[in-house]
Amino acid sequence: MMNQTEYLGRLNQLPHLNLDELILEPLSIVTNTSCEIDYNSNNNNVGSPLKLKNSNNNNNNGSPLKSNIRSDIDQYDTLSNSNSSNSNNELFCNDCNKRFQSEQTLNTHLNSSKHIQQVKENKKKTIANKSFGSPSPKKPQQQQSSKTTTTTTTSSATATVGDGGNIDSFQKKQLELMNIVPSKPNLTLKNLYQAAKNYTAHHMIKEAALCLLKMLHFQQQQQQQSSSSIELKEKSQQRQQQQHQQTCLPLDLKVDIWSKINLETKTHLNFARLTRMFDRKLSEYHYTQALLNSSIITSPTMKDKLFESEYLLNELSEQHPQTIIDLLTSISSTTALSEISDEQKQQLESTITFLDEIAGGLSFDRINYKSILLYLLSYSISNILNMNSRSRITLQRIIRLYVGLALDHIVVDMFILQYKVSDSIQDKQSSLINALRYALELIDILKLNQIINIYTQFKISTTTSISTSTKQTNIFTEQLDFLISLGKAVISNDTLLFDSFRDTYEFITITQQDKDLNTLITKLYEKLIYGQ
Repeated sequence: MMNQTEYLGRLNQLPHLNLDELILEPLSIVTNTSCEIDYNSNNNNVGSPLKLKNSNNNNNNGSPLKSNIRSDIDQYDTLSNSNSSNSNNELFCNDCNKRFQSEQTLNTHLNSSKHIQQVKENKKKTIANKSFGSPSPKKPQQQQSSKTTTTTTTSSATATVGDGGNIDSFQKKQLELMNIVPSKPNLTLKNLYQAAKNYTAHHMIKEAALCLLKMLHFQQQQQQQSSSSIELKEKSQQRQQQQHQQTCLPLDLKVDIWSKINLETKTHLNFARLTRMFDRKLSEYHYTQALLNSSIITSPTMKDKLFESEYLLNELSEQHPQTIIDLLTSISSTTALSEISDEQKQQLESTITFLDEIAGGLSFDRINYKSILLYLLSYSISNILNMNSRSRITLQRIIRLYVGLALDHIVVDMFILQYKVSDSIQDKQSSLINALRYALELIDILKLNQIINIYTQFKISTTTSISTSTKQTNIFTEQLDFLISLGKAVISNDTLLFDSFRDTYEFITITQQDKDLNTLITKLYEKLIYGQ
């Protein structure tokens, strides 16, 4: 269970909490805290945690050798050591926007006249700006008075808005919206959702979750009342026929996902967004239910794979994911590209966005193999439709997860795929440089030969373009030539040739002051000489 200081700390990180679409980069919450690796989809979480440095999760526009992926990885540590390492950093006063190192200093601050004055000012601002119908999403006022402590604050207390009369009025308004009127289902669902948004705007997480839960129950009751046994039987027969025709992963590529998915799916998605930072298992459950109810995945075979931990572990880590990409691509390409208009392509982007949101949410603070599978599906759709920019972004997210899993042999393959879908010369060079770096660290002769052959063809086709290119492109070209030369020396196991190349390109290591590159060269040299 999350303790009170952890709850307050996470609550403070949610100024965006408004039940709107939010695309998250995998491991986006991870800074200096541990990150579990979820090898099992049945809530049996095993594996060593991952400690990452702080990152803004954006693509690095600088040297690819300093990519945000590798530099994010600090070291592997144990979960027990990291669980308590940052507990003191969670002590935070939201009224004064200050963080404290110990509970004693926080309590002293709470009793100070400065804090009391700030609380009064915040209450006045909240009362002035509060609107009962659609409250503005102001920062939560978490400390009610100077006597508030971190051990007694609850979600209801953190959502305090003004004095007692105002609290009663706000709660009364929401309770009116939460009244269920069976004869008016549309109005009931609309009011429940509005109440959830109102509670969310005041960071009243439990109350907002209760509204969404009531929405789910009410929708299920309506479905049971409106669906006759004959209709259910016909739907079941149609579903079985579709699953028989396409046994793996049928995709309706001509349907706008946001108009196709039902309200229940959207409610599950909102529930997952709401609980993402507070209840990992509950959030994962609702993300998964949103995916299953969306009708994107209708094959029972593929549904089983989402929950089969052994399959996820073997196919996505121990084996090559290219086989899965080929399978998904062959299924996705059953729809003729000539029949898809520009408008339909825009609709398909919403399908990719839907998959990316669920994948990012599942791996928000730990590595989840379901995310990799969904990202691969997202990539296969965008790739078959020649959406290269989307494909590159998705591959970057896949790479981030595989780097976290320390599966460098797959990381190399993913960078090669990223090279193939890149449009600009700089992007292609960046992908090749990163692929070379990981292949050199592994001293993987086969992959080094593959990359060298790719680079040879690339250099032939871009000779004219590179000669008239930008300064940044020329820097990447020098780095590529250097790493290719080192790769050739490693393949031939020739230390003299390695020394020669290192001396020739010494200006790169001096001018760019790249610690990662210098470390890589040192490791390679030691392995060549000592066979380490």
